[in-house]
Amino acid sequence: MAIPDAMTKLIFILPLLFTLAACQAGRAPQPPAEVRAAVTLQLAGVGVEAGQVEKASGLFKQVELTSQAAPDWLVDFNALPNGQLCGTGGCPLQVWVKIGSAPYALAFDRQVLGHEAARHNNGRRWLAVELHGVLCGETGSESCRYHFEWRGDANAPDGHFAAASIWGKPLRYQGPLAQAMPIQAPAGAVANTLETWRAACTAAGGTAAMEAALLRLPDLNQDGRPELLFDAGQADCLRNDQPVAMNCAGEICRARLFTEHRNQGWQAAWSGEPFAYAIDFSQPTARLLISPAECDEHCPEQVMNWLDSTRRFAPIPLTQSR
Repeated sequence: MAIPDAMTKLIFILPLLFTLAACQAGRAPQPPAEVRAAVTLQLAGVGVEAGQVEKASGLFKQVELTSQAAPDWLVDFNALPNGQLCGTGGCPLQVWVKIGSAPYALAFDRQVLGHEAARHNNGRRWLAVELHGVLCGETGSESCRYHFEWRGDANAPDGHFAAASIWGKPLRYQGPLAQAMPIQAPAGAVANTLETWRAACTAAGGTAAMEAALLRLPDLNQDGRPELLFDAGQADCLRNDQPVAMNCAGEICRARLFTEHRNQGWQAAWSGEPFAYAIDFSQPTARLLISPAECDEHCPEQVMNWLDSTRRFAPIPLTQSR
């Protein structure tokens, strides 16, 4: 008996539909358009074509690192061909986060040798990264593993990644890795500091590059709120990619620490010459250790000591703080 034409068509179409459904089911989630567009634009600036971005398997990955309703997106530049953008310190790693109704924003951006999005059976989540050994006070061949955890409730506009209290974390975080989130300058003293530096650079005929100059530090004075550091050593004034000499009158080119007084906003709590620094977690309260910026080895260290009486920090020899 002849099979009706409609049945014949159905016999041939059904396998195609099942195949299509299987492909769709196994298809990896696609990154938000704004994340893909931002990364593509960033890579175009260093000569990576859009076609290479499309072919880079593993470049985008959906992860759960924060308490936001929308998923977080990890961008692993190690997935690019030929090791583009990678160096002795590894490859760039980014995490993009969507807070509330705001568009996705870059919340983590660091050069790493390796990474892992970890989760404890109690639900706690963090980002573990392998770094160049020098950032843990070791040689380049030594292991250096830092852990970053999201601080902030869902939809909290001031949420950020910070050093995590995870078992096995290093007791010393070197330099800017203590803060791993690009942040906007708060109003008041912090914004005035950045604007004054930028104006001095402009007056000298240069363009200010200050993306890494404002850093979020842990709570250093036991008031339950993080501190901010204007790291003048990480601020550049450039013209045609060359440094420009600025007029550094007053405190324009000095490093500054800021604390947030509960009802008075951010206020300067110390200023001094730019320094090298580390965050020490070996004590009950995190400490900021500083040393001369140009020192390479056996560098004398001081600790930033908080004085309640003056509401300011004062550097003292590390041996006196124990």
